[in-house]
Amino acid sequence: MYFAVGVAAAADCCNKEIENIAFEFGQQIAKRGYAIVCGGMEGLMEQVCRGARTVMNRKPVVGILPGSTKLEANPYTDIVIPTTLGYIRNVLIPISSDVLVAFNGGAGTLSEITYAWQYDKPIILMAHTGGWSEKLANTPLDHRKGKILKTAYSNDEALAFIDEIFNKWKKECVNI
Repeated sequence: MYFAVGVAAAADCCNKEIENIAFEFGQQIAKRGYAIVCGGMEGLMEQVCRGARTVMNRKPVVGILPGSTKLEANPYTDIVIPTTLGYIRNVLIPISSDVLVAFNGGAGTLSEITYAWQYDKPIILMAHTGGWSEKLANTPLDHRKGKILKTAYSNDEALAFIDEIFNKWKKECVNI
């Protein structure tokens, strides 16, 4: 069983700096031996996948697509799952992940964040990338006491949160 990092990200790239952040994040996730689950399409999702692809002996990069053909996927995904579900496929990304990391984002990213929240998945917002990730930084989505969205202002900070979540996950898997 792989520890899977879900990536919710803008389908369009904002600027080169944010593209580089996403690319480097993908590299670091792959170097740590974590799988990646994302929407598998263009934009920042593609940059994360492209970064992961540069790492030898990595875990798979999974793209869960809204349409019916694998041809919609970016060229850096290893496992492509066409769903024919349209936007409803956004629930599958956080459900398939052990933690969700959000980069920038519009309505699709927001829906993935809210699904992760509903299913009690850890959520990390890359606040320095703008979009919903910045708008929701350090806030709760609803009345659940004591639960806020984790906020990271760098890849290193996000990776530290992910490593912490992985260590808890690993202990739970041993006890199963």
